[in-house]
Amino acid sequence: METIEKILNKLSPTDPPAAMPIWSRIARERQAAKKQQSEQEATHPQSSTIEEPQYRCSKCRDLEFVPAGDGAFTFCECRKQRMLERRIKSSHIDPAFTGATFENHKLLPHNTKMLAMARKYVAEFQTILKEPNNSLGFLAKMGESSIKEIRDPVQRAAVKAQHNSYGLGKTHLLSAVALTLLHSGVQVLLVNDADIVAELRQGQFAEDNEHFEKLIGSIERVEVLIWDDLGKAKTTEWVLNQYYRIINYRYRMGLPTCFTSNEDMDTLAEKIGDATASRLFAMCRGRLLRCEGPDYRLA
Repeated sequence: METIEKILNKLSPTDPPAAMPIWSRIARERQAAKKQQSEQEATHPQSSTIEEPQYRCSKCRDLEFVPAGDGAFTFCECRKQRMLERRIKSSHIDPAFTGATFENHKLLPHNTKMLAMARKYVAEFQTILKEPNNSLGFLAKMGESSIKEIRDPVQRAAVKAQHNSYGLGKTHLLSAVALTLLHSGVQVLLVNDADIVAELRQGQFAEDNEHFEKLIGSIERVEVLIWDDLGKAKTTEWVLNQYYRIINYRYRMGLPTCFTSNEDMDTLAEKIGDATASRLFAMCRGRLLRCEGPDYRLA
């Protein structure tokens, strides 16, 4: 899986930089090809041809621009698909869920509300985006932290079976939300709690503080943030501060933050901090669903 650091530059606009006009890029490419051919002819006089490079799009030679006459250029037909591919790659979606859709979600009696809420969210996203409570959350009815505190193993197993929150399709559905929004041109970043907290900790000790600020800033400012398995990472005072910084920024800026968690509202607040949880739950007001049911992975 790519690190967040590796995708930071991919979250910026995907057009070629202004400092390198498209005609300059084409000219440089042609010049390089002629040089290669000349070198080959000098080395192998009897062979005056070189192999043509393999391009995904033969029309634009993978430049995403084609001549439009009088020295002008226009976007190639392949550009739309290429931009979508870049957005999906930059979204950090787990490779296991890059094919997630609402149609291939495993529908069971206990997760129909989740599916309906996710579908409605993307269908009405442009309207929801303008609301202060523009986010979406799936969490447990009884958090795993509460279940772990039950000392009697027999009772704990019974409670876990009754209030299971694993294998309900939460990650699948929010991945489908991410992919649907990406197809419509929305910038999305999906992070896993344990992974992103570990990466932020590494960034904390980088020699250059700019590295850490760039890392956390990309999470704060992305148009739609999807936080999977929130509350899974081990909590420390430093981790609580990072949770608050990210969620508080997005709360103040009105940026959608969708999440899944295997904690309930009380235990999640303990994991990420009361102030952070208060803001996050407010952002999800009306779209905060407490889930439980049999684990479909074990069915």
